[in-house]
Amino acid sequence: MLLINLMSIQVPAQDIPNGDFESWDNNIAGILDPEYWETQNEPGLVFVKNADGHTGLYSASLHVVWDRMMQKFTGASMTATENISAAVRLQSLTGYCKGIPNNSDTLKININLYSANELVGVGSSNIIQTNIDWEQFVVPIIYYSDKMPGKMKISFSVKPVDGNHFQTTYCIDDLSFKGKTK
Repeated sequence: MLLINLMSIQVPAQDIPNGDFESWDNNIAGILDPEYWETQNEPGLVFVKNADGHTGLYSASLHVVWDRMMQKFTGASMTATENISAAVRLQSLTGYCKGIPNNSDTLKININLYSANELVGVGSSNIIQTNIDWEQFVVPIIYYSDKMPGKMKISFSVKPVDGNHFQTTYCIDDLSFKGKTK
């Protein structure tokens, strides 16, 4: 599995670096990845590709791929880890999704918010059914403490179930946070 270190960037609370997936660059293996996002793309196994966007040119398209080494279907995943502003407490992640899941393959969305190394808030959602048209999704964030988060981790992953998965595709675009001033 190819691991890529992300740059640490200070960003306003409601901005997600490359949350519109307009910027793509070659990873160490020479495969296009969305900038500021980690994927498991490597030679012979491309899980995340660019596709037509909801707005703009591109979205991130996550696929289930047959892994010949493992002899099983493996779902795509991509993760962003960035600093967030301490001035705003985030309420939810919004974005747009479309796709063609096969069987009950699921797109899982996870958000973890940290103050130092302490988990202070989470958001999670599963998208099982979608269609070929873009649909908005909202992932509410729940807090465990009054501490202001300083870092966040956002991840999207496709979880395959038993059966044929070659057609499972989820496209994601136009991610943003909704927040409130503390």
